[in-house]
Amino acid sequence: GKLDWRKIAATSYQESHWNPKATSPTGVRGMMMLTRPTAKQMRVKNRLDPIQSIRGGAQYLGSLVQRIPAAVPEHEKMWFALASYNIGFGHIKDAQKLTKKKGLNPHAWMDIKKILPLLHQRKYYRQTRYGYARGKEAVHYVDNIRRYYDTLVWLDTHKNKHLTEEQILQEILAETASPTITQKDASEFNWIPSSIRHLWDADPTKDSRF
Repeated sequence: GKLDWRKIAATSYQESHWNPKATSPTGVRGMMMLTRPTAKQMRVKNRLDPIQSIRGGAQYLGSLVQRIPAAVPEHEKMWFALASYNIGFGHIKDAQKLTKKKGLNPHAWMDIKKILPLLHQRKYYRQTRYGYARGKEAVHYVDNIRRYYDTLVWLDTHKNKHLTEEQILQEILAETASPTITQKDASEFNWIPSSIRHLWDADPTKDSRF
């Protein structure tokens, strides 16, 4: 299917709060917080360049979607891919195997969500190929992105209501009812996504498949 810029915007918000100069002690950088190896793989020369970061992060995320097993429903592949983006594809494969062992559905995100936190526990990660992982963080990561994405979709559908900025902020906060979204975040949602959309549309090398 076509890439939805709002999914990229939501992911970038979770990763860096849309800060093109974001860095981490672990070595990841930029709006999509790419590692050096991932940047090299995606031919990103400057991770702090917003266009390169968005393009590279989106292409990498798209490649992860393509690796998700065909048995996973199309509308859920993105959640598996986002979890892979966060903790690595191998750990998601481990979680699927554990999910199956527990008698649950390894192709359903709701079941994977229950099992991912177990990768933090020695008695479970010792059974896996790729070992310890911050599975609970991956679940929160995906949940946050889904909330941010829903907010951006809501904004897109309400942008023609001619509300004042304060009314828009209050409606966003009321609609999401999420403690992870502050009034400052809501204000950012009101203008930065269009900037991200512009950056994405301005990049002729983008991969439009997702």
